Amino acid sequence: MEQYKASLANNPLLSSGGGGVLDPQTTELLKKESIRESMEIVDEVVDLGADKESSPSRDMECDHSELGG
Repeated sequence: MEQYKASLANNPLLSSGGGGVLDPQTTELLKKESIRESMEIVDEVVDLGADKESSPSRDMECDHSELGG
């Protein structure tokens, strides 16, 4: 187990510097792409929430504020 931990600690691909595997332009491009994809997912979730707000089945949901609690 100690040998495995040592190999992980000495692995240049796992070090904080990343071992220089990708050039800075590629790294920046991947960051931007990841952010763009995350924003698309957020937009989809927001759109789904908006669809639920206007859904006819929403009228049948219980509104707990009307229970006087």
